Formats: sequence, structure tokens, C-alpha cells
Amino acid sequence: MIKLQRFLISTMQNMRIKDCVQPSCHVMQIRMKSSRKRGRMRGGHKPMPVPPERLEWSQFDALDKKQPRVELKGMPLLEESEKSGKSTDARVLKVLSLEFGNQKDLEKAKVLEYGKHLQRHPNDFDSPEMQVAQLTVHIRTVQEHYARIFRQDKKLPGAVKKMVERRNDLLDFLHLYRFETYTKVLKLFKIKHKLPPLETRIRSELIDKVTDMRIRAFAESRRVKFEEEERKRQ
Repeated sequence: MIKLQRFLISTMQNMRIKDCVQPSCHVMQIRMKSSRKRGRMRGGHKPMPVPPERLEWSQFDALDKKQPRVELKGMPLLEESEKSGKSTDARVLKVLSLEFGNQKDLEKAKVLEYGKHLQRHPNDFDSPEMQVAQLTVHIRTVQEHYARIFRQDKKLPGAVKKMVERRNDLLDFLHLYRFETYTKVLKLFKIKHKLPPLETRIRSELIDKVTDMRIRAFAESRRVKFEEEERKRQ
């Protein structure tokens, strides 16, 4: 029995060695295949281009971090202290300030800071220029997060692209209907906006002749009407 067991063990070992000698079962080849798969997966993620100033400075550096958060500005405790002149506890004010706020609180405060130059009235938060301000602040926050903290986030480039497209649509609208506000927004945020190409239509000669004829007829009717009004006045 012992000899039979030894014989079986030796044959099993020989079979394993023969199987592993085959190229399909080679360890190095398995590693190469797995590395190729990883390379394909990694190659699909294209890094998002980020402006160099996002690494040099933050848009929230100029904010006064000692001011209260946006939601707490109308708090009765703070209003009473301002009216009576009695200063509340410094620790309470510090906890209620932007220093202890999260990223959304900083974004809201920054949007209000830009709103002083762009708002049409104190409750204006839905106009195109204010929507551009909100989108720009959020885009820059996401770019800072991507450049400084987490460059492997694959969802951020697509989200930023959608926000930029939405902002371009709003800038196109401002360029058409509120040009002064459009130039003001570009100067305030230092944005470069590329206008969409003009629509080109092929018109036949007959259509051009008909339009010219109608324009001349309309101008002639207006001239006759104007002369009649002038005669009546005299």
C-alpha cells in the first residue's frame, strides 16, 4: 500500500510539471496578459486639461473667512450683537464663520461676491449672468479638486465638459440680447468665449430678387404715408 501511494504521488507530480511546462500555463505569460488588460483599461481614461493657475492659487483665497456663512447672515444672535454693540463669544462666531464651512458654503459666498457686480436686484439668482457666475465658480472648484487631490476621477472630465457647454449657451444668449453684460462677465471672470459660426444658407437668385422687390415696395409705401402725414400737419 505504501509503495502504491508513493507511486500515485510521483505520477501526479509529474503530470503537474508537464502541464505547467506548456506555454499557455506559463506564469510570465499570464502576468503579461493581465498587464495588457490593465493597460487597455488605463488607456481609456484621458486626463482633463487644467489651467496652471488652479495649482498656484485658489479662488477662495481672497474671501474673508471670518464672515458668517450665507445661511447664517440673518441670524437673530448676530443681528442683536451688531445692533447692541455687544460682541458674542469669539468661539461661537468662529464656528459660524466660513472658516468652519464646507466647500458649498465657500462657493455660495463667492457667488454672492460676484453677484454685487452682476445682480439686477438683491433676489436675482436665476438670470443668465448669475447662472454663468454659479457655473464658473463650480467649474473652478472641480478643477482645483481634480488638479490637487484626485486626478484619477474619471467622471469629472465629462461633468466639467457639460458645465462648460451649458455656460457657453448662456454666453451666446447674453451676446445676442445683453451685450454690455456679456462683456462685463468676460472681464470679471477672464473667460475666453468663442462665438458659434454664422448659419450659411444657399439662396437662389429668384429669392434675392423677390426680397429686394418687397423691401422696395415696403419703403415706397412708408414714404407715401410719411408725405401724407406731413401734408396734414401743414
